[in-house]
Amino acid sequence: MRTTAVIKQVELEAVGDPAATRKALAELVRHTRAEPGCILFEIHEHSDNSSRFSLWEHFVDQAAFDEHLAEAHTRAFFERGWTRLVQRQDLRLLETAP
Repeated sequence: MRTTAVIKQVELEAVGDPAATRKALAELVRHTRAEPGCILFEIHEHSDNSSRFSLWEHFVDQAAFDEHLAEAHTRAFFERGWTRLVQRQDLRLLETAP
């Protein structure tokens, strides 16, 4: 059975203290990786700017990604305003090979 995976790459910048943002991102990673539809969720801090982060996320399908966005931990992260969006690669939908 083929499914359509959701893969996304986002560049973020800390709003306020980068150390506090790093801690909040680590908590978001911990919760997100436990979601059943999450294949990959990684945050990378930029070596030349401690306020910048790259987020790589991969979910099994659009429904799993939508569920991730609806999760309390995801909503809380956005509502707190830890980061601002610097750049987003367009959402890509890829069919998995059988």
